Amino acid sequence: MQNLTQGRLEITIVEAKLTRDTEIIGSMDPYVKATWEQEGEEKEHKSVALEGAGKTPNWESEPGSRFDVEVTNVHDFITFKVKDQNVVESDCIG
Repeated sequence: MQNLTQGRLEITIVEAKLTRDTEIIGSMDPYVKATWEQEGEEKEHKSVALEGAGKTPNWESEPGSRFDVEVTNVHDFITFKVKDQNVVESDCIG
């Protein structure tokens, strides 16, 4: 019998529909940051920042929009944050 508590999870970042714009001048440059713990170590995946994509970014055809996570326990979790890339510090927007 197959162990259903572990395996490989394939994730594809497709799009976001954001409700607020953090930019006063210009459009937001959103990206997605996924974080999880694997074998006691913090892991992360960051998509490309889509320049000027504003509140409706779409990463589907972008390189790096698909990634794999090794799941070792059904209680593992992944956190996704959409951020606006800025020169100094990125703003959390979703």
